[in-house]
Amino acid sequence: HDCKKQLELETQQMSVTLSEIEKKSEDKFRTMHETFAASVHEKEDFIAKLQTEIEQKQDSIDTLRAATDEKEHLLDKVKELEESSQERESDLQTTVDKLRSELHDCKNQLELET
Repeated sequence: HDCKKQLELETQQMSVTLSEIEKKSEDKFRTMHETFAASVHEKEDFIAKLQTEIEQKQDSIDTLRAATDEKEHLLDKVKELEESSQERESDLQTTVDKLRSELHDCKNQLELET
């Protein structure tokens, strides 16, 4: 009888211990799951934030490229204007030199006639 009671008592204690272990395991699993879910959510938020920042930086890069292209276009126009201006200046200088020469010739002609 004593052995049977002892065995029943040990079985009850083991059952209680097993229940406590199961409860602790469930609590640990729940905590781990919540931590994992929170971690995944934080990482998703972080990735979304990074994607937004990347898009903003890409927009800034595109804006800078457009501004650079516009400046290069304007520089090309300035160079064209400078070249055109130099050509006009050269043409005007040639005309002035020609007129001076003609004026000089006219003066000489006048001096000869008088």
